[in-house]
Amino acid sequence: MVETNAHRTAGRHYNTFQERVVQAAETVLERSGSVGPLELFQQMGLLQPIHFEGWRKGNEHYRVFQQWIQVGPEKFQKTIQHFHEWVKQRGLRPLEAAYTRRGPRGVEQLQVTENGDPEWEKFHRTHYAPPNLSEKKTAQLASKLTQPPELVVFEKVSEEGNCSECGLELCKGNLLLMEKGQPLCLTCADLDRLVFLPAGNAALSRRAR
Repeated sequence: MVETNAHRTAGRHYNTFQERVVQAAETVLERSGSVGPLELFQQMGLLQPIHFEGWRKGNEHYRVFQQWIQVGPEKFQKTIQHFHEWVKQRGLRPLEAAYTRRGPRGVEQLQVTENGDPEWEKFHRTHYAPPNLSEKKTAQLASKLTQPPELVVFEKVSEEGNCSECGLELCKGNLLLMEKGQPLCLTCADLDRLVFLPAGNAALSRRAR
């Protein structure tokens, strides 16, 4: 038996494309407390999480991020149309997010479109939340949406490699930061003033935080 006139996503059938958009938006809203276009695209399978995370980390391979949204112009417009209709019907309130990343030299703004068009950049940054949130929860959500991901330091497990900035040899067991796909020693990453705290001492971890 061959299926026609139906979409299958996340284990269920969709009679219309609009229903698929709405179901994806509802899922993200329930899970995260708000929903924006990029999160909607991921839920629909039009944007792969690995591409989104690569962009958030500043990987140069994903710099022109819009090209990784795998949808044609017509389908893109339909997705946005159905999304806006759903937002209006649900009476959701807009909250502007900030897609940023932490780097060795501070927080950087990330760009979705190739030319940085202000209107489309704002469109992709805008999230929508329930209208009945308390002021406290709204403030918490807004803070979460503007918070850049924390820096992640890795322990080197291979013998070969050098810092991409100063050329220092990075030996097995050394700590390093990956910056735009290239390794940095902790001195060049401006993290050498910090002390590595191993897991295992819960009380010390709480005090360190």
